[in-house]
Amino acid sequence: MRESAMKSYPSAIGLVLLALLAIFGPGSLGLRDGQTAPPYSKPDWLDSSIASTAVLHVTSGGNEGAAESLAWDYVAPLRVSLAGRLDEGSVIWRTPEREFILTDQPGELDLDARDIPFKRALNVSPFANMPQALFPSRGEYSLVLTGSGDVTMRMEGGRWGWLGTDHRGRDVAALFIRGIRVSLIVGIAATIIAMLLGV
Repeated sequence: MRESAMKSYPSAIGLVLLALLAIFGPGSLGLRDGQTAPPYSKPDWLDSSIASTAVLHVTSGGNEGAAESLAWDYVAPLRVSLAGRLDEGSVIWRTPEREFILTDQPGELDLDARDIPFKRALNVSPFANMPQALFPSRGEYSLVLTGSGDVTMRMEGGRWGWLGTDHRGRDVAALFIRGIRVSLIVGIAATIIAMLLGV
């Protein structure tokens, strides 16, 4: 009798943990709803030869500027985007071989490496693979802000999260937790209705 009770403890603990995840939702674990990474991304732990999605964030309130570096040991990412705000100065991307001035126009930034005007501004062919030009080889890369602003550069790789992403780029782990909530609501409601009918 005691052995069967001991065997049921892990199941009961697992059920309580799943119920807590369902109540607090994916945000309690830092997971986001909506598109977070490219479609069909592999889980972070599955293939270390593929780059995971990386973000460089540089902020500066004065003329001294700021920089953040990244050691890149993979092939070029699938997509590169630049967002934020530039008050003054310029945003520079330093590769092991050359330097790109990504923008020197003050204002809100919403640049994507797939945009043809962005490619032309960097003297890259409209038909070129822009991430390949920005990440030509392995090595040290730097995002430099020479003035003031708040800039984020996002490099989307082929890996994301605990369970990867679905065909729309949504985090499968977040969808799994959302599904737990629906399953528990249906199961508990069916049990309560059956119990009331039985009484």
